[in-house]
Amino acid sequence: MSRVDEVLRRLNPEQYRAATSPSSCILCVAGAGSGKTSVLTSRIGNLQVNERVGTSNMLALTFTRLAAKEMKERVASLIGEEFAKKLTAGTFHSFCVSVLRQHAHKVGRDRDFSVYDEEDRRSLIESVIADLRYTSKVRASQVNPWSGNAGNAEMKAVVDEYHYRLKANNATDLEGLLAMTEKLLSENPDIAAELSGRFSYVYVDEYQDTDDRQERILNLLRPANLFVVGDPAQSIYGWRGARIENILTFEERHPGCEVVRLEQNYRSTKPVIELANRTIERAAYQSPLQLRTDKEGDDPSVNEYLDDALEAQAISEKIQQQVAAGESTKDMAILCRTNFQLQIMQAALEQAGIPTFVVGSRNDAMNPYDVRRIVDYLAFVANPKDELPMNRIINWPERRIGDIALLQADPEDIAALRLPELAGLKQFKEGIKALPCWHSVRETWNEIVRGLGLKERYEQAGIRNRIEELDRAEQFIARWEVRQQEMGEPFDPYAFLHWMRTRDMQERLAQEEADGVRLLTIHAAKGLEWERVFVIGVNEEILPSKRGDIEEERRLFYVAVTRARQWLHLSHLQQREGYGGKVQELVPSRFLGVIEHGG
Repeated sequence: MSRVDEVLRRLNPEQYRAATSPSSCILCVAGAGSGKTSVLTSRIGNLQVNERVGTSNMLALTFTRLAAKEMKERVASLIGEEFAKKLTAGTFHSFCVSVLRQHAHKVGRDRDFSVYDEEDRRSLIESVIADLRYTSKVRASQVNPWSGNAGNAEMKAVVDEYHYRLKANNATDLEGLLAMTEKLLSENPDIAAELSGRFSYVYVDEYQDTDDRQERILNLLRPANLFVVGDPAQSIYGWRGARIENILTFEERHPGCEVVRLEQNYRSTKPVIELANRTIERAAYQSPLQLRTDKEGDDPSVNEYLDDALEAQAISEKIQQQVAAGESTKDMAILCRTNFQLQIMQAALEQAGIPTFVVGSRNDAMNPYDVRRIVDYLAFVANPKDELPMNRIINWPERRIGDIALLQADPEDIAALRLPELAGLKQFKEGIKALPCWHSVRETWNEIVRGLGLKERYEQAGIRNRIEELDRAEQFIARWEVRQQEMGEPFDPYAFLHWMRTRDMQERLAQEEADGVRLLTIHAAKGLEWERVFVIGVNEEILPSKRGDIEEERRLFYVAVTRARQWLHLSHLQQREGYGGKVQELVPSRFLGVIEHGG
């Protein structure tokens, strides 16, 4: 019996149906903790081993890169690394990068184009607004370069100039990856047909989080076999364009598709699942799922505290008790609605001597200023047309040219002034790219650090913490290279730079192996799970947020409670300090009503 058949035998009837169904179009509605990744990987393995469908003909689109990595690892354990490496798995954005690099000339770019993250995008838009002298008329937050509806004349001028500079810099932004891919496929049916022929089996994970443009890309691909999996109860990204309607109307838009529902939860206890069911029963749409579990456990605890300081103190004491009883801090997480709430909690835990790990840019190995500047050097070497990284490295690590000279000088003159010890920025770029190590990010990184003499500079200045930051970043890159090779993915500087711009918060957490209670927002916690989960600040105007859509806030609470494997702790406040030191009276969240009144 093959490894695949052994796994198939362990699936429950609904999972088995989803993994083996011969239907060409399947909607798998999978509740939290119902084993959807097992279903996806089992289906891939079954098609490869029992139906003789090669993984090279499969495309798996995931919401996060972490999910893609986990999928390929599980596929490798089922059918071997050779077949797993042939599976194309990644996010919509990473798929678009690969398509655009292959057909870059058709979208007015070179293969080595840059991808701007939100910070780069905002920086360029602000620069455009300032240069056009529209600072009193247009705000960067109002500009949507890819909407197709620029608005007034000033806004249109900003959008046009933004696109002009993107092209001049051989770059695009994250939204542009999707927009340019959609345009490429719609205007070149032959390319769409080639991709459709190559990827005859397409899987879409977390389908409830797709947006309109991603849905249109799927339609342009027209896969012969489509398998989408998701859960409307976990649709929490409407604020950035995700449309829950995509999954709610799938059956209408795909007549005759097979629908499989996964309702058996293998993660949480009965009391947690009962709370989750009662929460989502109050949703505006009719929930297609009723989760069930066989796992016994304690009822969720609900605690009230005077303010967030006392809440943090009480939770730190609870955690100390659990650590003394032998629990690991890595198995605990504190979830909240906003990043601000995490600061008070982190301070209380650290004061109590409890290790913490805040999931965010603050603890990101690639976030320190000097580390980001080295990434800029790498970006400039990869794409010398891109002015954004060039402007950031001209006067770093030391100032060599003044602002006036910078404005008046030719770019090549600036380069010669900026790095005379490396014969100018252009020669530096050519020298690095000519080295055999250019195909290894880690070696290229070290070459740039050596070329700039950074460690010697820091040693002489007595700032060893910066040397430690460089070493941590190098270790981070080394681990990334190993994982990429294990997954059969490219690990050159281009791939690294694209990965840096599209990686997600969960992947940053997965990169770290440090001990510590995980502190993160509920949005960042989606897809993760822990033994013991604390959800703090469950108050009206906090969770639900007074600025959020109430239905999406309800789903956010649902996601929060279903992260807990064994213990769930909920807490709310009587008051908190608002702006100007004014004390604000608070009331418990309406979502706690399903506990107090049994639904």
